[in-house]
Amino acid sequence: ASAASSAMTEEFFREVDALEARVALDPKATEKNVALPHLDVEEPIANTRRLCRLRQEIMAKHGFFDVFTQVKGEENEKALNILPTVLQELDDVKEKESEIAACFRGVLAGNLFDLGSADTAAAFSRGESGFESAKQRLKPRPWLLDDVDTLVDALGQSQSSPRYDKAILFVDNAGADVLLGMVPMARALLRAGVREVVMAANEIYAINDVTFEELKELMPRAANADPSGDLARALADGRWRAVSSGSDLPVIDLRGVSAELNEEASSVALDRLFVVLEGMGRGIETNLNQPLLCDSMRIGMVKHPEVATHLGGSMYDCVCKFLPRVTT
Repeated sequence: ASAASSAMTEEFFREVDALEARVALDPKATEKNVALPHLDVEEPIANTRRLCRLRQEIMAKHGFFDVFTQVKGEENEKALNILPTVLQELDDVKEKESEIAACFRGVLAGNLFDLGSADTAAAFSRGESGFESAKQRLKPRPWLLDDVDTLVDALGQSQSSPRYDKAILFVDNAGADVLLGMVPMARALLRAGVREVVMAANEIYAINDVTFEELKELMPRAANADPSGDLARALADGRWRAVSSGSDLPVIDLRGVSAELNEEASSVALDRLFVVLEGMGRGIETNLNQPLLCDSMRIGMVKHPEVATHLGGSMYDCVCKFLPRVTT
């Protein structure tokens, strides 16, 4: 079995090397977008989404499927154990505007649990991925891209009515990322008056990203860990729920999301909808500068040196970018 696994691994890397050589030979080469046939377009092979797709296909071809299932489960249990403490600390924040700002730090610290990054995967293997220590290591504000105050102002209690009716949060990794970062963010948005918060997760596995089915199982447990009871009440009456994004990649092309997610987005006026794209893949490597028809935010930590160079920053810089809605 060991020899067979070794052979599979070697063949996988040979095919990936061949793909990289093909891209290096002609970076502008294009091919049909097979994942989004309804668009009837060709796209460069050397873009982030297409390279992720090809990597996923090569892994499946050589027998590598949800290879992080066990580690995701272990990290989920660790995060659930400390979630009550994290939520209680946020409860102790006196002003709701400050609670929302504090949640951004939690999201960024949680986003370090990313096994798709060589640096953070190495830190994880050394046991250096603790949530509290990650928060302490965050760079001071203002961050590389820092629009936290813009959102805090938009959600401010001084407004006569809540700014948004619905928020859709595209979540990223399992473990601390979703449970200690995005779950508290969901609660803070509900407390700020957002009527419904929908968490959108991948339909199937991609690296250590949480999937829709995994998220559905985690949400009741997370609700039970909330000392305030706010999450349990929101879950019970359907104001906090999960939906499949339809994606199977660590990045996302918003032109190809699930019918269920489209329905969630179309059920509310666009000027009353707020979207959060969390994680380096969904929020930085794709969609960073693309405005939507609703207000939107990108939250993530820079964990690839190439991305840092492109943004004019450095490794572990923090990105919190708000884009106001555009009208057509």
